[in-house]
Amino acid sequence: MRSWKLASAVLVSISLAVPPVPAVPPAARKVQEPRPASIDAMKKLDRWIGDWSGKGWTISREGRRIEFDLSEKVQSKVGGTVLLVEGRGAGRTATGEELVVHDGIAVVSFDAATGRYRWNGHERGFGAMDAEPVLVDGGFAWTFRVPETTLRFTILIDGETWHETGEASADGKAWSTFLETTLRRKR
Repeated sequence: MRSWKLASAVLVSISLAVPPVPAVPPAARKVQEPRPASIDAMKKLDRWIGDWSGKGWTISREGRRIEFDLSEKVQSKVGGTVLLVEGRGAGRTATGEELVVHDGIAVVSFDAATGRYRWNGHERGFGAMDAEPVLVDGGFAWTFRVPETTLRFTILIDGETWHETGEASADGKAWSTFLETTLRRKR
């Protein structure tokens, strides 16, 4: 009984010490609609939305070619203002053990104030990465730096097929392909 009275006294004193929260005016309660420019820009990426699966290959740091199975899920979120991209790719080692070559998530959006797309992602092998995707004929591309190298990825969507290439360059002039995938839309 005594501990109940003590707890009540503490709660009352806390509630008296906290200033009241002002009422939110009705105009501020109105749900903000997304900017039409953002919606229109994101619609240009609609053909990417879906569940995808297929195969690919990459070159390891040691120069060994690794073939892998890949699945990607692309969803429109937040009222059509962002795309959420989740992907996982895995192959097998020479001993048959699973080797994860891709495990990532990204949010793709359009910044109406700057007129640019944004790529905010996190990938198991690269960590956090921010990039500025640009539209290219049939898809889009993005580039980012890792120590001593620039990586460029290009995704082209042709109907129900997703083709992606990854390229690396030490000088920004000579590029070598280190990754290719071909996926088919599952739904």
